[in-house]
Amino acid sequence: MLEKKMIQPKKSNVKVFVVAVNDKVRKNVLKIIQQLRTESIPTDFDIKSRNLSKQLEYINSQKIPYAVIVGEKELKKNSVKLRNMNTGKEKLLKIKDLLKSFT
Repeated sequence: MLEKKMIQPKKSNVKVFVVAVNDKVRKNVLKIIQQLRTESIPTDFDIKSRNLSKQLEYINSQKIPYAVIVGEKELKKNSVKLRNMNTGKEKLLKIKDLLKSFT
């Protein structure tokens, strides 16, 4: 029904989707999600272990405004990538500064 545009997809109330680049970073993803949710920032993540492009497709389909991309390279610098899904612009942020972007 969605494909034939018989119904419109419901816009998600999620503000941030935390993306795990691979399963090695999943533990860190869960910590970041917990920090964001503790600050009452509506946050979601992928429980299906889909690849990066599938997760980004999902974020776009749900009209979620921000993606926090967690990869091994970024974690070595205690950082994550914050992508504005509307503009496509990304910036590297320290994990400790991530909350400031949403409050």
